[in-house]
Amino acid sequence: MTNLKKNNLLKTALMSNAVFSLASGIASILLNGFLAELFLIPNSIFFAIGIGLILFGGYVIFIASRETISLEQAKAITFADLLWVVGSIALLMIDFGWPSLAKWIIGIIALIVADFAFFQNLGAKRLA
Repeated sequence: MTNLKKNNLLKTALMSNAVFSLASGIASILLNGFLAELFLIPNSIFFAIGIGLILFGGYVIFIASRETISLEQAKAITFADLLWVVGSIALLMIDFGWPSLAKWIIGIIALIVADFAFFQNLGAKRLA
């Protein structure tokens, strides 16, 4: 396997993460009223989460679009993804009185983000 193919896995995983983060951020902003009602919290929270996801997605695109990806930055992104997954699990373990749909949203997003972390980690190990 060539170095280019090894690098493609990391780039693809990072770019996929970035696109998902940007889409999720935009959805959080556009649907903040619905989400706030579903999760029983102020809609400003989902607006802030949306802004954060857009900034994160932009940063990941910046890192992934470089010809040479910094392993340290890729690992930092992967660590942030793992923190998201752990935080999601913690939210699911606490009874906030959320409906099933809210819990499913958190769980599905956590699984997707865990996949990004897995493939980013695999891509980074192939480069190391």
